[in-house]
Amino acid sequence: MRNLACVFLFSLYLSGCAISIAGKDEFIELNYEQKVSTDSDITIRMSCPGKMYSMMVSVIVPLPPIIPAFWVNEETSSLYLTAPKKGSPSISFLDGSNNPVKVITTSVREGENFNDASKKDYYIIINKDCADLDGYKLIIVIDEVEVIYLLKYIEGKIKFAWTYLSA
Repeated sequence: MRNLACVFLFSLYLSGCAISIAGKDEFIELNYEQKVSTDSDITIRMSCPGKMYSMMVSVIVPLPPIIPAFWVNEETSSLYLTAPKKGSPSISFLDGSNNPVKVITTSVREGENFNDASKKDYYIIINKDCADLDGYKLIIVIDEVEVIYLLKYIEGKIKFAWTYLSA
């Protein structure tokens, strides 16, 4: 009987389980502060990973997420840049006091833009959390074209999500 109960529980675990998560989204708003050249073909966007606060895994029924899960959050953000093939971009950040800050410690990855052959795509990992970038200035210079953005952090609302996983 004990073996039958173990087989039943094991098959129940294999058939599926519910997972629930509580977290929030984060966003960076890019505002032009200064655009030196009027002939700029630079497009830019930033991506922030969402924050997970808690989670719960349970058999069959989703339960409230009560297990702290802040340790799985990434402390990075991403910068996507599309620019003309005139030269390699120079990217720098200034803090609120206009002091230079080194936040790009990895190499800039570049690739071909398949929508427009005259442009190139750049992907940069920024080693700061989006919340830490609030009030910073982003300066991009490509072939004597300088564009300055003011970064504004926007915090999303806490949301609850659940789903079923199965083997």
